[in-house]
Amino acid sequence: LGPLSNEWIGALSLVPVAALAVFGIVLSSRASVEAARRRSALVSQIRFAATLQDLRAVTLLRRQLSGELPRQRPWFVVPHLGDPVVTRSLRSFARWPIRRLIRSSVLGIAWGLALVELWNGTTPMMLLAGLIGFAAALDATDALGEEIDHPSRLQSTPIPQGVVLVHHVAPVIAVTLIPAIAASITVGVLADGLTFGAAALIAPGIAIAAACGAIVNVVRDAPGSSLGLGSGGLGDAGMGDALGMAAIVRIVWPPALALLGTIPLLVARESVERGNSPAIEAIATGDMLMVCIAIVVAGWVRFRNDIKQGLASMNPTNGTATP
Repeated sequence: LGPLSNEWIGALSLVPVAALAVFGIVLSSRASVEAARRRSALVSQIRFAATLQDLRAVTLLRRQLSGELPRQRPWFVVPHLGDPVVTRSLRSFARWPIRRLIRSSVLGIAWGLALVELWNGTTPMMLLAGLIGFAAALDATDALGEEIDHPSRLQSTPIPQGVVLVHHVAPVIAVTLIPAIAASITVGVLADGLTFGAAALIAPGIAIAAACGAIVNVVRDAPGSSLGLGSGGLGDAGMGDALGMAAIVRIVWPPALALLGTIPLLVARESVERGNSPAIEAIATGDMLMVCIAIVVAGWVRFRNDIKQGLASMNPTNGTATP
């Protein structure tokens, strides 16, 4: 725009650009071709996983791309809690790298800012708050994801795999509480007309909902999906028309569960505007509803294989050759 205003001061921006170009050329001799090829291969794999809506694979590949490795020494020592699954899950959290802790805190603050705008009357912000909570909860599913990533080890245990997976539900919710607490603190500081007590009650509800969404997102890709889209499922039973709807449900279901955590705050806002009841009562009631949802999700994780077997038994041609 320099010629329009006869001010060529904008041309000075070319100086740092040229300096960066020279700096990059000088450092190019230190670049590793093998490392660059590996990174480009990871980017291609991320694109392919994103096309398949496999968020678990995208998360793992992104960590490899950024070189995010667990700590050699844990932040704190987790004693044996009587349940080896819960203990192992919490010990994996104790080895989070500092980068992941910072990312979780930043997501928590962004989560809180979206909730503040929701409280101030911008109802569509519940969509953004739900997506941010869902993203924050995905980091808490490391131990659960490891179980899914090693199906042979999971199936070799002497107890049903649903029992093993359901033991991960409580640790995932506990770890998701960390960004949820950061979000509730942000709400308590910035939200007008909302007490700190009511803001503190927001954390359990949004943490449970976001954790449930992340759990469903990870477990749905395990062997024996309850949607029955594989062998002996809906498609094999002659219900091909249901596959499109089932695929949509498969994609939308996990974020929708995370979105439910914003409903108590929305109900509290409407209740306060109408003068029916204090916000703290509405939020507490919503938290109880989130606990019920967590129980339903835990039951789905525990009995999803039984559900698949029931769907397979509905197929009259199961185990017979197709004419």
